[in-house]
Amino acid sequence: ALPTAQAFLALGLNQVVHRLPICRLPDWIRESPIPAWETWDAVELRKREFERALDALCHLQPTGTKVEGGFALQDELTRAWRADTREPPGYYYDFDTTKVRYYGTTLPYAEKGHASDRSIRTVVGFGLVTSRVHHHPVQCRPIVGSRNDMISVDETVARMEAAGLRGVTLVMDRGMVSAANLKVVRKAGYHQVGMVRDGTEGWWEALGRWT
Repeated sequence: ALPTAQAFLALGLNQVVHRLPICRLPDWIRESPIPAWETWDAVELRKREFERALDALCHLQPTGTKVEGGFALQDELTRAWRADTREPPGYYYDFDTTKVRYYGTTLPYAEKGHASDRSIRTVVGFGLVTSRVHHHPVQCRPIVGSRNDMISVDETVARMEAAGLRGVTLVMDRGMVSAANLKVVRKAGYHQVGMVRDGTEGWWEALGRWT
């Protein structure tokens, strides 16, 4: 069986190069120079090797408890790049969400929601936080397709707090700016930069009181 770390490497390279479906990965790996570079035995490579790697990141236990190993991996990778980067700690972080169409049948995050073209489709949401200067990934997580962007902020802030990020300024678009979200951001000791909706009542007055 292909070790989990090697399967992760193959999945990552696939996302960078081709974004092939998992069922086509074994043939792609065998035809590539990767087995020679990494001394892999790819003759008996099957789709299940990559599915096991994904299950290691996120799966349900028999009790129904969700294991989110991917979050622990993200936190460790973030600590690693922060240890070597010249980017100041506690700098600006970009936070955004997007929805992509889902064509399968079994993903629990897939629900009816607004796709990127504003149509109603079966979609899966993703929330991404990156550092402002070098765009290092800080957090990426799935979001239920029916979930509004506005209510994704509290979970994101909680995850960043749990990862030990301090003194952060979050840059958000207008779809996530609200009084309730600003309160969540400030309670965490963070700051927020964001657009406001055109014509919102009282926004000119608020800008006039900027300090």
